Amino acid sequence: MNGDRLRRFAAEALGIVVAFALAIAVGMVLVLLLSAEPGHALYALLIQPLTSAFYFGNVLERAIPLIFAGLSVAVSFQARQFNIGAEGAIYIGALFGTLIALYATFLPGPVHQLAVFIAAIIGGALVGWLPGWLKARFGANEVVSTLMLNTIAIKFTSYLLSDPIRDKSSGYTQTVTLPDQVLLARILPPSRLHTGLFIALLAVVVTYGFLYRTTIGYEIRMVGINPRFAAYGGIDHRRAIVLAFVVSGILAGLGGIVEVVGIHQKLIENFSPGYGFDGLLVAIIARLHPLAVPFAAFFYAYLRAGAAIMERESDIPQEMVSVIQVILILFITAEALMSFFRKRMNRRTEHAR
Repeated sequence: MNGDRLRRFAAEALGIVVAFALAIAVGMVLVLLLSAEPGHALYALLIQPLTSAFYFGNVLERAIPLIFAGLSVAVSFQARQFNIGAEGAIYIGALFGTLIALYATFLPGPVHQLAVFIAAIIGGALVGWLPGWLKARFGANEVVSTLMLNTIAIKFTSYLLSDPIRDKSSGYTQTVTLPDQVLLARILPPSRLHTGLFIALLAVVVTYGFLYRTTIGYEIRMVGINPRFAAYGGIDHRRAIVLAFVVSGILAGLGGIVEVVGIHQKLIENFSPGYGFDGLLVAIIARLHPLAVPFAAFFYAYLRAGAAIMERESDIPQEMVSVIQVILILFITAEALMSFFRKRMNRRTEHAR
């Protein structure tokens, strides 16, 4: 059984790698057609992110929030819940953690930092719980409820930053710099890469263990794979749905506070450029598998970092990478459909025998 699972995982991984290669190939063709210096543009996009500690650290730095967001989306989607509320959980997790960082300075250093992360977990869990409860209790559409909750979370954070917790001495909408004892250490100078990378990788392992090694994780996956079978087997699908949303919110909330204490070192208005929505693409690329999420996040961050360099140093705009991303999603979707139809044909052949 483990051998079959490993072969299936290897086959899916190969399909994703092929989709990556095809998307990059199409992007290279477009650069060749549009750029007056295609060699320089391709070098900036594909090679330059690896040429220095600063550039490579920038790639890993960009990947950290994408790992948390991708895991967040993957958990809820495994329960077949189209939760797109990761962005709101990122903001509330960051807000709750920041409040503890600012107003619980009486705590000893390690305890203070732990309290910051616990507060972020609570904030993210609350944001995840509400739409999950609405879906389980009233059948509310999770797409609508999570989208609305995103707006509420972002606007509420902006309101607090506009005056109650704003740094009055700054011309920007932000808090004061957080205490040193809650900040994450930098690990690859001169880049801003920080120890949040290890927290993100730990989250990957814990999420995998939760989904594939616990009874609750099994129930969440069964509700997503076959709701009727899950109900027949005595699984409480309402509880599984709520738990999937809560865990999703926890992961996103952690991603929010890690970004604050690792990169910005203060809470800034609109600090997330849409990580929650980028997490959708990361999760899709990873086929909703937690162990594949860091690789998908790294690839996505690599493209983004390369695009920023390419825009600065060549005549190709950064939007070209958005085209490559769309092509990538199309290829992966097409490969997933082919895999689906192959499985159906194999099942029919087995039944015919």
